[in-house]
Amino acid sequence: MFYKITDPEREDFKKFKELREKELAMEARNNEEVKKRVGDYIAVYDHHGQQNVVRVTQFKGFIFAPGHQPDTNMLRPSKDGIWVPNRRTKRGRELEEFLLNGIEKSIFHAPYEILGLEVPMGVQFTFPYVEAFDTVVILTFGPHKAIKREGFTEITKTEFDQILQSEWDKKIAKQLQSS
Repeated sequence: MFYKITDPEREDFKKFKELREKELAMEARNNEEVKKRVGDYIAVYDHHGQQNVVRVTQFKGFIFAPGHQPDTNMLRPSKDGIWVPNRRTKRGRELEEFLLNGIEKSIFHAPYEILGLEVPMGVQFTFPYVEAFDTVVILTFGPHKAIKREGFTEITKTEFDQILQSEWDKKIAKQLQSS
């Protein structure tokens, strides 16, 4: 089930917006820290964003631009060409430890806590997805989690996707104008 909140004065709206802004800031700081350690990668192998228990990107491996030679004392190529921490070296083990425990994290139950809901466990569990913009917050807790609250409007998957695309287009246009 998909929902939107359109009243920026609502406490739920403010909390979800604050959560998402905090997660995006974590994401940026994590990317900076990882790039300091491994160099300029062009892609990350593992879960991105809100797809897992950790609501920020997790780093397991990297893809580098052609011609870029990663530090083989820290990274090694896997069979599929993704560079992963080299566990045979001290620097590789330190990098792996950093990627597991040294980056900032936001845990999946944070949206449930905002609403004061119990985290459902079982076969029908879906990781919550939240996006917050200036005028709307959109969220889903999966197809089996109904939220009956004032200020939450149930929307279709199509409406959810349209709002998401429209708001991202506005955000990108705004960034382009300011640069």
